[in-house]
Amino acid sequence: MSLRRIAAIVHKDFTGGVGKVFFILAVVVPILMTLVINVVFGRFFIEKPTLAVIDEGHSEVSVKIKNLESVIIEEAEDEEQLKERVESGAIDGGLVLPRDFDEKLEQNKLPEVKVYISGESLASNRSVLKAALADLLRKEAGQELPIDIIETPLGKEADLPIKVKVIPLMIMYAILIGGCTLPAAMVIDEVERKTISAVTITPATLGELISAKAIVGFVTSFVMGIAILVMNQIFIGNVWLLVIFIMMGTFFAVELGLIIGQFSKDLTIGWTYVKFVGIFCAAPAILFFFPQVPDWVSKIFPTYYIFNPIIEISQHAAGFGEVWLDALILLLFDLFFIVFVLLGKRRMALRV
Repeated sequence: MSLRRIAAIVHKDFTGGVGKVFFILAVVVPILMTLVINVVFGRFFIEKPTLAVIDEGHSEVSVKIKNLESVIIEEAEDEEQLKERVESGAIDGGLVLPRDFDEKLEQNKLPEVKVYISGESLASNRSVLKAALADLLRKEAGQELPIDIIETPLGKEADLPIKVKVIPLMIMYAILIGGCTLPAAMVIDEVERKTISAVTITPATLGELISAKAIVGFVTSFVMGIAILVMNQIFIGNVWLLVIFIMMGTFFAVELGLIIGQFSKDLTIGWTYVKFVGIFCAAPAILFFFPQVPDWVSKIFPTYYIFNPIIEISQHAAGFGEVWLDALILLLFDLFFIVFVLLGKRRMALRV
């Protein structure tokens, strides 16, 4: 297998033929969908977290906190009102600096800081809020945080806003067009134009041809999946864990695309298969809008193990310990469908 020949085929698919058309769809349409969703459900960037500060001793630190660019400062008359606003979800968090905060800090003693976090606040906002406060207090102290931060959650955890629920659908589209539809269309196009038969009289092999289609689909799908997360500002939490799940999900979509292309006689039949597979793959994201549907229904679909971890990691700050089973099941699906890709390659070889 020659990497040079594979690279040449990849370049050809990116710059011409049916691959160019679907490549444009895979890049432009998800971006347009993101813009539309953000216009309908909110601003292009998610709002900054809101914070109220109660300074009982007129500390200089409170002035610096109120000048933070990463948070929006809200007003609260006293600690009780602050707690009420946090508990109701009116603000993301509240900070209470004690009367002797500056004095203890100067004496290298351990000042106590109360931080109230709303249960209705998104994990992304909580992460920004905690990071901003910790960084400021660390700089103020001039060393590793010698401050006792008492974090208290208030209020019930709220359901995710509809904008966050729509994001899995956009990721699903990006994965299907880039990872599934694009390789399927390119393989079918080669079959219809009978260029695969020409492989037998050139140095290129059928394996190299299929590998090139897979690379085009994988790169396009993976890049757009990451782009949607970044554009919607939910690329927060364990970044590498998010990347791993998007990568595994993209690999799964590419496998589906290759299988559709290998077992389709023409583009019409292939497009029918793509639409059926698209509905099947989008089912978990659609069921996400209906919490009354039991979880086991969504778990029937392989794509559940792509989007559920993404939501858990980005919005609930889940670690590998919470999503390892999803990773294992998705990996098993990836390995299982490789068998069908190899069978499809063998079928194509017999048709040449």
